Amino acid sequence: MTIKAVLLDLDGTIVNTNELILESFDHTLNKLLGHCPSREELIKTFCKPLTEVFQEMAPEKADELLAEYQNYQQSVDHSQYIKLCPNVREALDRFKAMGLKIALVTSKRTLGAHQNLTQFDLFPYFSTLVPYESTEEHKPTGGPAKKALADLGIAPHEAIMVGDSNLDILCGKDAGTYTAAVSYSAFGKDFLLSFKPDYYIKDLLELADILAK
Repeated sequence: MTIKAVLLDLDGTIVNTNELILESFDHTLNKLLGHCPSREELIKTFCKPLTEVFQEMAPEKADELLAEYQNYQQSVDHSQYIKLCPNVREALDRFKAMGLKIALVTSKRTLGAHQNLTQFDLFPYFSTLVPYESTEEHKPTGGPAKKALADLGIAPHEAIMVGDSNLDILCGKDAGTYTAAVSYSAFGKDFLLSFKPDYYIKDLLELADILAK
């Protein structure tokens, strides 16, 4: 295996945004539906595309819910809700030192992704960004990963898609890349392994060790 590029998810992989996501759900659902499920129930939805989540909750208001959720996330101060995931900066430094290209492949819209990267001064690490608006197809399809590969000029077998959810694993597999799931995911080991990632890693530093061999 010769890897030339690492494709990284954002939420739950680079930054811990669980509180922001939960707050966004709380705002959106209470405003438009008048009620909100428990935190435990909401966390179970993290493994699904937002469009699907809102379609299941209220089909007649799904588009309105998605727009409100995304607009709210773009309007709030992310810094009070977000922190870096374990050893992220150290791993990014390792990837760069190894000569690897790094892409951000996220379902978050451009403004929100930019806020997160700016907050932690991570922009310089990335060769390309693939936010929600960059593709017509979204995770779990391979569209976003394929866009990143095209931007980087990298073949699928030369890249690895890394994330915290089944959506990331499926996206990578559909694009033909190797895949890795992080252990600090909110979804749990058994759930992630059921989607058969090529690697299940403690953190991104462990991935750097694997790729250096």
